[in-house]
Amino acid sequence: MSFEKFSAEIGKLLLDENDRNQTQKKVKNYLNNISGKIIGNRTVDSFFGKLQKKAASDYEIIKKHYDSKESKNEKIRRIQEIFFPENLLDYEKTAEDIRKKRRVRITGKSENQVKNPYKEILITANALLTMPEDGSNLPEDFIKKIDFTEKQKYWYDHPVPIDAPDSENEIIYGLTKLNESLSVETDEKVTVVLSVSCTHDSLNTIAKDYLREIFKNYKLGRIKVYAFTEEDVGKMLNLIFSGNNEKYNKIKKTIGVQGKYGRHYSFLKAVAAFWKYYVDSNIKATFKIDLDQVFDQKTLKKYTGKYAFENFKDDFWGASGTDSNGEEVRLGMIAGSLVNDYDIDKSLFIPDVKKPDSSEMAYDKFIFNSQKPQYISTIAEMSTRYKRGDNPIIRYHVTGGTSGILVEDLISYKPFTPGFIGRAEDQAFILSVIDKKVNGKYLRYYHSDSLVMRHDKHSLVKRTIEKSETSKMVGDYERILLFSYYADKILNKYDYIKEELFPFTACFISKIPYIIIYFRALLKAYALAGENEVDAEEFLLNLSDRLNNVIEHMDNDYYYEQYFKEKQAWEDFYNHFDGYKSFPKSFISSLSVIS
Repeated sequence: MSFEKFSAEIGKLLLDENDRNQTQKKVKNYLNNISGKIIGNRTVDSFFGKLQKKAASDYEIIKKHYDSKESKNEKIRRIQEIFFPENLLDYEKTAEDIRKKRRVRITGKSENQVKNPYKEILITANALLTMPEDGSNLPEDFIKKIDFTEKQKYWYDHPVPIDAPDSENEIIYGLTKLNESLSVETDEKVTVVLSVSCTHDSLNTIAKDYLREIFKNYKLGRIKVYAFTEEDVGKMLNLIFSGNNEKYNKIKKTIGVQGKYGRHYSFLKAVAAFWKYYVDSNIKATFKIDLDQVFDQKTLKKYTGKYAFENFKDDFWGASGTDSNGEEVRLGMIAGSLVNDYDIDKSLFIPDVKKPDSSEMAYDKFIFNSQKPQYISTIAEMSTRYKRGDNPIIRYHVTGGTSGILVEDLISYKPFTPGFIGRAEDQAFILSVIDKKVNGKYLRYYHSDSLVMRHDKHSLVKRTIEKSETSKMVGDYERILLFSYYADKILNKYDYIKEELFPFTACFISKIPYIIIYFRALLKAYALAGENEVDAEEFLLNLSDRLNNVIEHMDNDYYYEQYFKEKQAWEDFYNHFDGYKSFPKSFISSLSVIS
């Protein structure tokens, strides 16, 4: 069967018999090879023409597995086996198998256990800023510095418009709630470092002044907050590598906070090494939170007997052990879990991801349906509860917030997320060292079963989330391309990584990424058009615009070369921390936004 006939077969099997509108008809005609245009937009049609050729090449890998003589139901099942076999997993058996595979036999507890988390943990978070919705109420000096005609450069899930009211400002919400939760368990001040990432470059010129402005009327007595803009990171690196302009220039291209998620995520880990060796030698580890997440102290105490920061005094964090493959591992990283704000009254331990409704299986979900392995992985990893005397499990499925790493392991293993990763930067972080041994041990995440944060995004930023839904959807397609390329072409560890990270993170890694996003995107556009034709067109335009650039970079080996440049930069950065040094107090003071 030719690719053209297979495309028509996909349309026949997975689309409705009767179309609701012209957009659905155009998508169906495109799949049926009746028309070479989708919505008549030059950007979309050009991109899908290029993508179709790559999809046809991927088809050569899979065509032997498809039998056109089977029944309709058998064909649909076969399509799932080819494109997304995770759709056919058994929930309970898979979760049980994952827990067994993730179990670690502890051979030695931590030798450098966190004892005073308020002094020894550096809390980090990312402040995401975007253009104002109105702008008329901004301070005059802000208006003068911002370029309101500037094109958006970076996309984030729910950045804060700089004219957002306090009640809808995630940065205010997250830091005031952190201060409130700390006041329950300590009189000490905890240090917080923010990275400031902006959707538009000109916003960087007012970023720190904006943070100081929004907090000027708040009294936050339990936290000291410092913020790094891209310019501040440059100053930090210039001071660290003073006198070595060549090394500074190379490292500055890699280390920063302005850009895709991977760039600032790596910085928010790395800053702990800088803070320990230049600012505060008490620091032993860093722990990242998202600013729409809260430590619900009353509920934590009720269900676990501990307040939030007491969870860091855990001798499994930093422990050594043997995994199910007989390999030695070091649990130098820690990962907690989340509970949705609307579920916490029922229990602290209700998974934040819901089991997919099988009745909603339609269209693109036969090609790609990450909700199912995400739910399985959440149940198997994040929802694991220990009994007394249990050995812990390791985690691969982690979230951007509720994860941390010991400084000594940052410096020893030197993990990072490549700066070109724009989605799931948290899960990509371990890939750079997935098969690296230090003193004979692999670095892994320890699952802390009592370290749970309440996720308030649904009630806090619902309107902002709705506005960024298309961008987030497109990011999912980008993730398939980049994770597949990263595991297969850059790291050359496809089989190993696919097996280790099964099922959720691994489902985004494929040998046939182009044909997956090709059919998934067309089927998704058809589904969206059934509700709103404008949404379908916006999705196709956004996807074409962004993925065209990604595929070009993959084709010309830009990402491949960039990865190894970044790897060397991080090696040079972490190798620098071989002793405590002094740092200009004036620079640290310039970072302060809440003292």
